[in-house]
Amino acid sequence: MKQRIYKLTCMVIGLLILVTACAPKSTPAPPPTQPPSQPRATLPPAVPAWQTKWDGIVAEAKKEGMVVLYSTAAADVRTDLAEAFKSKYGINMDFVTG
Repeated sequence: MKQRIYKLTCMVIGLLILVTACAPKSTPAPPPTQPPSQPRATLPPAVPAWQTKWDGIVAEAKKEGMVVLYSTAAADVRTDLAEAFKSKYGINMDFVTG
């Protein structure tokens, strides 16, 4: 009887090994593919209201060709200011002193 149980146990273990070895290997499913995302439309940066207004002022000054400024500043300050304004905006600056 012991021999029969031993043979039966060996057969069951052998069968389990055989079934395990022959079973298809399970592989994880690939992640679902997503359609390529559409590129987002990028909005231009918002222009502040003061910048829009200033750009309009500069455009009008360029049409006039000169800006006249009332100032009591010293002559060397007026000269430096006029040169800096001309180099940045391309507009001549004249002063009225009092």
